[in-house]
Amino acid sequence: MMDTHRAAQFVELAGRSIVRTIGDPSQLEAIGAAGWYADADRVIGHAELTNVHRQKDQADRDMCRDLRLGRPEAALESLKSRDRLSVADTQAQAVGALLADYRARRDQGLGARDLVVVTDTSNQQIDQLNRLIQDDRRQRGELYRQPLVVNDTANDRQELLYVGDEVTFTTSYYDPRHRISVKNGTRGQVTMIGEDHRVLGVRTDDGRMIKMTVPEYAPEQTLRLAYAGHATRIQGGEAKVCMYLPGNATSDIHSAYSAVTRGIDEIRVYASHQAHGQDPAATLAERWRPGQEKTTALSQMVEQVRETGDLGVDAEQGPLSSGRWRFDDQDVEPEPRRWRFKDRGVELEPPGRTRRFAERDRGVERSIERGLELGL
Repeated sequence: MMDTHRAAQFVELAGRSIVRTIGDPSQLEAIGAAGWYADADRVIGHAELTNVHRQKDQADRDMCRDLRLGRPEAALESLKSRDRLSVADTQAQAVGALLADYRARRDQGLGARDLVVVTDTSNQQIDQLNRLIQDDRRQRGELYRQPLVVNDTANDRQELLYVGDEVTFTTSYYDPRHRISVKNGTRGQVTMIGEDHRVLGVRTDDGRMIKMTVPEYAPEQTLRLAYAGHATRIQGGEAKVCMYLPGNATSDIHSAYSAVTRGIDEIRVYASHQAHGQDPAATLAERWRPGQEKTTALSQMVEQVRETGDLGVDAEQGPLSSGRWRFDDQDVEPEPRRWRFKDRGVELEPPGRTRRFAERDRGVERSIERGLELGL
């Protein structure tokens, strides 16, 4: 999801052009400031797609819909009744159950790309899952040649890359010599390793062949194993089987919904008493409830005014501070370190600083009034 600042820049660049947005507020939000999409939707409205094409099983479609609509208990009960919710005593056992199911489906004939492992826990957990799945592929004879050792010093991560490994670009890559650009998040497969010069070849999912030099040590490596990934990285992907290992405090409705909707034929969730307490289903249901969405500062100010009837702005501290200021026709009465504004005038020194705050706060006032008119 695009954050609020980038969205504002984009709309400004678009000028008088028509901007149409496509999104799902139930999936992951922007990492930075967010909430603009919900504001725009409340004002403009939307057309809604209602037919689900990814999940083949109607029970999976209903389960995803229940989760999206804020009914996590029903979603978890659906998983449990179909033996899709695995509960172990420890987190290590939960990972073991996930790996056992992964190997069983590989034995049934599914390929590495037919399964996706998603989590919203930690980078260390993702690294462990990547190593375990890579080891399974190596034992099946799907990886070969001497591996290339890569060390990510910022994340204290060491990975071995074999020919045949599935990888993802964790940063954008640009080759100025051949004018080749690869976006962050692009997936591919290692096709060649030139160990002497640390040159590695990757065939991206869009069919391009990329030759790149990979240093042995770097604060942040460009490539990373892609057998398991965080919900933020996997969003937009899909596979026949989705295996989801949720965290506790790190899991919410957005990451859970983004994770489980990656599956086409089968969706499985792996919990543990160690991570989710005595009743993991109840814990996850609580974590997956709606109501944790980010909101814009403007919508918060509009709600504040709607509740109190006070268009409050503090000239010294800014909007939404503990100091509340009423813009009305009453006489101006200065208080320590604060100013009240009468119509478009300002009183109390220092005049330069005061006028600057006055102009800013009149802009805030107009924005709030406009938000009230639009029904934010």
